[in-house]
Amino acid sequence: ELMGYGKIERPSVQELYEKNVEHLCIYNIWDCVLVARADRIWQMVTFHIDKAEFAGSALEYATKNMVLVESYFAHWFRENTEDIMPSVKHVPRRKKEKIPGAFVHPPPAGFFDYVIEFDNKMQYPAIIITCNLDNTTRLPDDFCYAGLEGDDVEIAHSTLPSGRRYKLDPEGTLPHILRTLVLMREAIQAQMKECKLAGDETGRIACKNMDRVFKFFMNSFYGALASGTGEKTKFRPMR
Repeated sequence: ELMGYGKIERPSVQELYEKNVEHLCIYNIWDCVLVARADRIWQMVTFHIDKAEFAGSALEYATKNMVLVESYFAHWFRENTEDIMPSVKHVPRRKKEKIPGAFVHPPPAGFFDYVIEFDNKMQYPAIIITCNLDNTTRLPDDFCYAGLEGDDVEIAHSTLPSGRRYKLDPEGTLPHILRTLVLMREAIQAQMKECKLAGDETGRIACKNMDRVFKFFMNSFYGALASGTGEKTKFRPMR
């Protein structure tokens, strides 16, 4: 309807199938045309192709966020470390439990003269980077470091609302990956501005798609790594 083509109701579709197949075929063709024109504007097909390619994953998994994150992780480990991804058999499964999400305050109804909206830049990756959240940096619940004199010494760490503690040094694998993605995204944004100033629309669109890819991965790590107790994900190796 937004494209100005209108839409027929389902009973009419059934009627067309029975009485006017040619008209129904034309209607279906226009559905395809609409998708093609929408993709020309929003570049969704290219976006999904770029996502899968960046993760080193098959295109069929382009809409499966956790699979893409795991694929990216696996390639990163292979190229940057001597570590290997753990297998399910050697990773203890945590008990199924609900993880509380963020609190969303309901907006007050009414009309206001002035409204201020705050949007925290890269909030999810910033939390992981700032707190150095990683399985290699987590401190045991009863951990206490003894200094040279034998006295207990507190080491620099971040404490989550759950009570879990993560040491701030050295940098964990996940924060390092996210920090790298931040730099890559800033570089592609700068390149996108250059393309815009130069009038290179093709280059600008390509950079914009990669900017969306980097944003997608930076935000997906936060959610994908915390969703390992459901029936569909409990046997995923990264959980």
